[in-house]
Amino acid sequence: MSQELDEIREDRKDKVAGIFKYFSLVMGVFYMAMGVIFYYFPFLENMDSWAKIGVSSLLFLYGIFRFWRALKS
Repeated sequence: MSQELDEIREDRKDKVAGIFKYFSLVMGVFYMAMGVIFYYFPFLENMDSWAKIGVSSLLFLYGIFRFWRALKS
């Protein structure tokens, strides 16, 4: 009985790890897209350009970091 439960737990752990990796990849792409979208968003025209570039760059770099970390694991 215990061995069967251990096998079920291992199968479940592998499935959860796969879903988590997929979600991490999607979130990395999401942050990269948000970095690009934030720069071209028309409602932020009154914001200073250095602030828009700074926030966009940070979002894009964070997206690259999350995507790279998901691929690495």
